Amino acid sequence: MSNKEIAILGGGPAGLALGYYAQKKNYAFTIYEGQEKTGGNCRTFQYEDFLFDAGAHRIHDKSAEVTQLIKDLMQGELKQIHSPSQIYKDGKFIDFPLTPLNLVSKLGLPTFVKAAAEIALENLKTRTGEDNFERLALKAYGKKIAENFLLNYSQKLWGTPCHQLSTQVAGKRLKGLNVKTFIIEGLLGLKAKTEHIDGAFYYPDYGIGSIFDRLAERCDLNNILTNHKVTKIYHQDQKITKIELNHQSIKTVDCLLNTLPLNVFLNSLSPRPPAEILDLIQQIRFRSILLVVFMIDKPSINNNASMYFPDEEFPFTRIYEPKNRSAKMAPSNKTTLAVEIPCQHNDYWWKLGEEELIEEIKGKVLPLGFFKEDELLNVVVKRLPFAYPILEIGFEEKIATILDYLKGFKNLYTNGRNGLFKYSHIHDMFLTGKATIESIE
Repeated sequence: MSNKEIAILGGGPAGLALGYYAQKKNYAFTIYEGQEKTGGNCRTFQYEDFLFDAGAHRIHDKSAEVTQLIKDLMQGELKQIHSPSQIYKDGKFIDFPLTPLNLVSKLGLPTFVKAAAEIALENLKTRTGEDNFERLALKAYGKKIAENFLLNYSQKLWGTPCHQLSTQVAGKRLKGLNVKTFIIEGLLGLKAKTEHIDGAFYYPDYGIGSIFDRLAERCDLNNILTNHKVTKIYHQDQKITKIELNHQSIKTVDCLLNTLPLNVFLNSLSPRPPAEILDLIQQIRFRSILLVVFMIDKPSINNNASMYFPDEEFPFTRIYEPKNRSAKMAPSNKTTLAVEIPCQHNDYWWKLGEEELIEEIKGKVLPLGFFKEDELLNVVVKRLPFAYPILEIGFEEKIATILDYLKGFKNLYTNGRNGLFKYSHIHDMFLTGKATIESIE
């Protein structure tokens, strides 16, 4: 790298991971973050004595290297948590992931037997490969279970019909139910092994954002500029040459690492990208999240890490109680419930005023019986744009074309969930960040 300086766009998990590994190599770098604080959609917010994350985040031990790094960062403030999750369906809680024993007790034997037969039938069908998420879900769970628990939930989460979603939205989640476990556990009453998709997880004492606060410190806070929004990116002769900050100052660039959302980055380029790329940009979409957080005057609601709501009557998909991740997220005699409403930027939910949004969500949550209205202390709303890339059928080819175009810039590297338009996790940010820094010459 000699005397060249790296410019890192975005101070979320991906940008901070890049900065951390750049610092370890003694590279000169600056992280430019448009918000007042780093952490992106992995921030932890504080309201009075309450802490809550921008999402139901947790650390899974998917990489021994990354897990150890986070343990070292947190210095004893990272704990292993065992907390269940459940689905709320027709007034009942059902274990998540779905288990035959729980299904037979909640759905009744006739419905259960029908579901088992559907799974057997789906597994007998010969298919060369499922070409959309709906078909994949039907094959994995059968019609009855897929329609009741998975397809309606997924359509609400992604805002897209399931037959238009790529099979990649499933990740590694569609496993655990098969005819053998149905017979052994559901009909014979014996406990078969149905692996929890999340299992035990790690979580910091003071919220997921504390990991990235520590990471920012390791980057050296002097290398991070917050409230510095990148408003234009100049290029010439297949190189990024300058960036404009806050529509005012100009900074010369030697090497650029981007973690900004792909469409934001491309729309900031000057000169503009070719027409083909501009057309593809219009075809990719991100999902946003509204977070409505209720502060409640009672010690606890239940012991669930997360509660999922597939039914259409609820505009939200997930509710979680931060205190079930760490007791330090709320005072001992109080708790919080965080409600996630997936939406599109500038749709009905996003454009609702804060008071109207709170009243609508409160009207749906109160009948669930988690708390009484006179136990409600306060409500806070957070708006989280670019929460998830929407992986529609055919997105792979579009993204590949866009990324090939970006690879034409000799001094540009693309990283992060939104930069790569890839549904990835916290450990992925560290691993790809390390690989990127090691690839820079």
